[in-house]
Amino acid sequence: MQKLPLMIGICVSCLSVSVQANSLNGASLIDKGMALAVTGNARISVSNDQAEMIWTVTEQAPTIKVATQKAIEAMNAGVAIIKEFGERVNLQTQSINTYPVYSETKGKEPSKIIAWRISQSVHVETQDITIVPEIISDMNGKLQLTNVSFSVSHQKQDGYQKQLIDQAVLDAMKKATYVAEAVGSEASKIQLQNLRFDGTSYPRPQYSVMRSSAKLNSADSMPIPAIEAGNSELSLSLTADVLIKK
Repeated sequence: MQKLPLMIGICVSCLSVSVQANSLNGASLIDKGMALAVTGNARISVSNDQAEMIWTVTEQAPTIKVATQKAIEAMNAGVAIIKEFGERVNLQTQSINTYPVYSETKGKEPSKIIAWRISQSVHVETQDITIVPEIISDMNGKLQLTNVSFSVSHQKQDGYQKQLIDQAVLDAMKKATYVAEAVGSEASKIQLQNLRFDGTSYPRPQYSVMRSSAKLNSADSMPIPAIEAGNSELSLSLTADVLIKK
């Protein structure tokens, strides 16, 4: 899981603040106090509970009609298998693409269309990651699995939002306390005046990549992958406007 460097931002408001030199502490507060804007950051590592898969079929034939028919039959067979998992999966057709296949150029003869290639993809989402290996095994090569990714569902993210906000506010107030002590004040003289969420207050997960190994179930079946869904890092940043009194 990628670690992001912690960045601390402290902005001193020039309209309401001035700092006086002092031979003892290096700086001290004037009577009006000091207004600051400090950033607060929070990060939580959370286990992924949602899987997304992209299944694709590609068929080629001398005519568009035959290629399309073969692609539709293969996709319908694959979708039927996935639908057997009922309400635990959500399916959405993503794209259907048609490509001409050209012959090799020989001498001065121009290349010609000799076949047509049809590709179609379906997006599958589930919040029951335990069925992912079973889906892959049951497909048994009927469709090509082009991508698998894991993430934290919106429902689970909602459950961590309060914890992220609490941590971010605490982080901001700690930084404000460091400044207060540096200029001869203390934590009890800090007033929180306003909070601003940077961009959106909704936590954004960093999606992790699936790690898997394969074990053969039988000589005639597809390998059954051992899935590790991994973790995602939910993060939240905010800006706190504070007043440090003398």
